[in-house]
Amino acid sequence: MGIKRKRWGEEKRGLSLISRLVMTLKIFLVRTCLMLMVFFLVQADLPARAANRTALVIGNSHYSSAPLTNPANDARDVKAALEKLGFDVTLKIDAGRSALRRAVRVFDDKIRKGGVGLFYYAGHGVQIDGVNYMIPVKKLKNGKKWGQTTFFLHKN
Repeated sequence: MGIKRKRWGEEKRGLSLISRLVMTLKIFLVRTCLMLMVFFLVQADLPARAANRTALVIGNSHYSSAPLTNPANDARDVKAALEKLGFDVTLKIDAGRSALRRAVRVFDDKIRKGGVGLFYYAGHGVQIDGVNYMIPVKKLKNGKKWGQTTFFLHKN
């Protein structure tokens, strides 16, 4: 009798091999984009002292029905990298709808004064009829529409 070994990722909620590969590829692409973004910011020809640099970084992980592993950690890493580049960073972890609205409003006020603004969001999002929404960590309540419980981000 031999010891039965679990295959790589078998314990991850019964996902198929293709689902695990797609998830791994998405994580790789997000992290690669993040590294490229930081690289280009470092290379940018913006004097660190002359320009106001403001960033809003949001990482939503603890969703009740579909929790995510990386967004909060990624957001903390982005915050640390941006602070090294001279950004004034506002970090929001597991933000609800009102916290998202407040943070975006403050960020908007800051960037209207001039300088460089950078917005980073990691978490669930959805696009419905060309409108992008960030999904807060709080659960959708029965009878509520997406626009009442999510946060409107951008319309194409």
